[in-house]
Amino acid sequence: MNRFILDGTKYRILAAQSGKAREAKNYDGDTATGQARDEVTGLPLWSVDLVLATDTETDTVRVKFPAAVSPDFVNLKPVTVEGLRATVVRERVYFAAASVTAAPANSKGDA
Repeated sequence: MNRFILDGTKYRILAAQSGKAREAKNYDGDTATGQARDEVTGLPLWSVDLVLATDTETDTVRVKFPAAVSPDFVNLKPVTVEGLRATVVRERVYFAAASVTAAPANSKGDA
C-alpha cells in the first residue's frame, strides 16, 4: 500500500454533488455492516464526490472524511479540503481527507 499527501493548492476543488455527504460504509468482507468510523477520532466517516480542476484538466474523485454530522454541499460550488491524501491499494486509488467543508461564499475553490 502506498500513501501520498496531495498539494491541494494546485487545484480548484468543487462539489460534484448537491445535498448531504453520503455515509461511508464499513465492510466485513463483502457485507456492509453500518457506517464506518475514523480510527483516530471515532467520528463517523462520510464520502463526497469532488471535482479537482486545474487550468487544463479536471477529474472527479470520491473523498472520505470524518465529521460529527454530514455537511451539505452545492453542486459545482467550492469546498475547502484539509489534508487531502491518496492511497493506492492493488492498483486502485482511494482518496481521504482530514476534513471537507463547504467553502465560504467568496472562495474560489482553493484547498
